[in-house]
Amino acid sequence: MVLGRLADYAAAERSAHLPAEVLHHAMRAVVDWFAATIPGGTRPPATLLREALGEELGGRGSRRARLQWVRA
Repeated sequence: MVLGRLADYAAAERSAHLPAEVLHHAMRAVVDWFAATIPGGTRPPATLLREALGEELGGRGSRRARLQWVRA
């Protein structure tokens, strides 16, 4: 099973030593992703996409649609 093999690989890599420079850049990438994603979810094109997919997400402006959008 591919998922099992990937999980085994990820678990083994967690214990592997990574150079400090690699960890530094990885943390910067995660912080940068959050810094762009969180505020970006309230601006176009994210809001336009949410409106366009409103029907598939459970209706425009519905609580279910908002929850599904947040979880995606």
